[in-house]
Amino acid sequence: MNGNLHFMFGCAVGISASVLANADATTSTLLISTAMIGSIFPDIDNPTSHFGQLTKPISSFVSAFSGKGSNHRGIIHSLLFGVGGLLLSYFFFKPLIGLFIGILSHLLLDSFNPSGIPLGIGFKRLHLGKIPCDSKYCTLVTVVMLILVLSIGFFLKQRGVDLSMYINTSTETVKQMNPLQH
Repeated sequence: MNGNLHFMFGCAVGISASVLANADATTSTLLISTAMIGSIFPDIDNPTSHFGQLTKPISSFVSAFSGKGSNHRGIIHSLLFGVGGLLLSYFFFKPLIGLFIGILSHLLLDSFNPSGIPLGIGFKRLHLGKIPCDSKYCTLVTVVMLILVLSIGFFLKQRGVDLSMYINTSTETVKQMNPLQH
């Protein structure tokens, strides 16, 4: 998948999370923006990706650190990293929940391409499809999933699903993070 598709899908996931969390404006902004950043973050291990080019020194270091010089879809692309980060953020720093929701959205999309994603270090790879990144089907699958995520989010909201106790990062926590508020 390309960065634009990841970014759009991350935005949709962030919107759905915000709706299901009954988030206020500040928390919605935080969830959606961090989900969008998270949706392209795993590509920091590839210095030639759009996000890798924006963060060139860091991306080059991460790529070299990953081994084999350019180990795209290494540990940062693993389900272990995404789920582990989500759990750690839930228990220790809830404002990062959106970031890891976005990272998981990236991993979901990447699991549809031929190389799949690693489950963890030394584990097999997860393949949900074999859709080449540069094919028209790649865009089609992303748009269909984007519509599904938004539809499911709003459907669950109408059915009374409330994830605020799991997702909501209190407005007070967000305000404490803003240096302009002090």
